[in-house]
Amino acid sequence: MLSAAVLAGTALAEFQVHNATFKPEYVLEATLSDIKINCNTRRSVVLNGTSPGPTLHLREGHTTWVRVYNRMSDQNITIHWHGLSQRTAPFSDGTPLVSQWPIAPRQFFDYQIRPEHGDAGTYFYHSHVGFQQSTAHGALIVLDAKAPAHHYEKDLTLVLGDFYQQDDRGIESGLQADPFKWSGEPQAITVQGSSGRSGFAKNASTKSCAPHIVDVEPGKTYRLRVIGATVLSLVKVGIEDHSQSLRVIEADGADTEPVRIDHIQVASGQRFSFLLETKSQDEIEAANRTHYWIRYESRDRPQSITGYALLRYRVRGSKKCRKLPAVLPDDSPVTLPESTTDYLEYALHPHLDAVKKEFPRLSEVTRTVVIQVNQNLATGNYVDGKLNGTVVWE
Repeated sequence: MLSAAVLAGTALAEFQVHNATFKPEYVLEATLSDIKINCNTRRSVVLNGTSPGPTLHLREGHTTWVRVYNRMSDQNITIHWHGLSQRTAPFSDGTPLVSQWPIAPRQFFDYQIRPEHGDAGTYFYHSHVGFQQSTAHGALIVLDAKAPAHHYEKDLTLVLGDFYQQDDRGIESGLQADPFKWSGEPQAITVQGSSGRSGFAKNASTKSCAPHIVDVEPGKTYRLRVIGATVLSLVKVGIEDHSQSLRVIEADGADTEPVRIDHIQVASGQRFSFLLETKSQDEIEAANRTHYWIRYESRDRPQSITGYALLRYRVRGSKKCRKLPAVLPDDSPVTLPESTTDYLEYALHPHLDAVKKEFPRLSEVTRTVVIQVNQNLATGNYVDGKLNGTVVWE
């Protein structure tokens, strides 16, 4: 009896009341807002007023609380922490009607997130309700408890997204309709919310379709974290005249041995980190240029969506102020391969020897398991090759 009472008292002492006075490390506020993307206005669910939302930084072995307020009047929301195993707090995984009840309008929920040692890397968070994920997402970085596995001067993050002009509810209605109505291809791919479909015109209204600018300094090594927050698109990315400057060092939250690669490929849900070695100041002066195009193209879809970002060198001590290009290149300065199935195939290996030992040798592998998702006809039939009914994904 005494032991039980002591244990009960200890447990109660560890509990905290999470009411309006509780102060979490981060607060996310979900709202339904009119935002500018690809030079269009779209009614979208956003977090803290922007898409992508703010970058969250967590640390290995440390519990972080994130409070999510639902400021919408007629939609639920949950937040999923993509790539993180919520082994200590499954109720905070963000899967509606599975691990938690959705956050109702004008309510809030406190998410408990504790990355364990070995989880340092690149992740992202996103809504797990309806089609909200297309705009309600943001970068999530888990920092090493000790020194990182690879040396670099600074972090740079690129969140890739898909832009659909049709609003979430219109797309959801079509996907659930009888007959099924496909949402079609996205109208643009975004980098940090910018579609890169036009140059740097002076008109402020074109800012959302201008290229995203990545600022760097000469002679430095940057960690470029690339997050595939797209709904549908697999994207290839190349940097003009920097094909020998990239090395992969992380894939989906796991450190890898460095592998030199000439371009970036990321599918929906994937995350990679690359070491980007910038040109020296002498090279910049010899080339007499400080701007290099970043070209991106979608693959494996009926229509290839393209766009640009811009790598801009900031040269200290230089009084030159180069104007941003008013128009995009007529021809792509970067050639990206068509094939997607051989990217980094059998090239990545764990960085730590202890992790390597956990994996079997190829000679020890005795079977292959294929996991796939199928779009199956639930009701109706095909008429003239077109679906006339409803579908389920299994």
